[in-house]
Amino acid sequence: MSIINRLAVILCGYEFIPHSVSYDGGGDRFWHAVPVCAYLMDTDEGYIIVEGGLDEHKLRDSGLRQRYFPQRAGYPTPLVAPQHEIMSQLADMGISPADISHLIQTHLHADHTGHTMSFPNATVYIQRADYDYARQQSPANGYIPEEFAVPAERLKLLDGDTILFPGLELVFTPGHSPGHQSPLLTLKDGRRFLLVGDVVDDRRNMAENILPGGMTNREQAHASMERIRSIMAEGVTGIFLHDAQQVQEIALAPEWL
Repeated sequence: MSIINRLAVILCGYEFIPHSVSYDGGGDRFWHAVPVCAYLMDTDEGYIIVEGGLDEHKLRDSGLRQRYFPQRAGYPTPLVAPQHEIMSQLADMGISPADISHLIQTHLHADHTGHTMSFPNATVYIQRADYDYARQQSPANGYIPEEFAVPAERLKLLDGDTILFPGLELVFTPGHSPGHQSPLLTLKDGRRFLLVGDVVDDRRNMAENILPGGMTNREQAHASMERIRSIMAEGVTGIFLHDAQQVQEIALAPEWL
């Protein structure tokens, strides 16, 4: 019996990237704005959130922005407008940071970890391979280690596929990063969702069989894309974190799916 009552998609901002980031070999002539999302589950184990979004404070302060989001020439910094702020959206849903019992990171790039440390009671789940790799990286490589410096008593490092709770499995999907994981959910009403994370950016990757750019391991990335394809073939709805069209088609917080 699943513990998950309902699921909400939280739009946390946008990044502006060339096609080469989303589509391997896509080049730098054409760019697109892609959403950054987090996901909230209302469960019998309390509220569970997937991803920490972007930290708007680091983006709005010029000194912090230069330190934490160093950009190559011509690359704009991400956008978090007031209506995208994750904390205010949770507050609008009647949820405080202390109400979050568990937090799952698909991986540890900075567009996923901005508010990881903002939930004081949350147990945080990260794949060990990603945690070990990311702690050796810097903002120049897209990581901010202090954003996931979770106290040991609240940190759970995982090794591969993990059934976290009834109806919630973390599927090991490396390739974009060494320890990427994708939550697979079954709601009490029987609907199933796969939170793809950054295995691929959007549905074009799947339809045209294009890997994303910026992989840490191409063979793993291809195997992970095929794995999510096989899961979705079982009637599971894939939610693609950076799909600019899909985010306009589905209900967004404060609504529930």
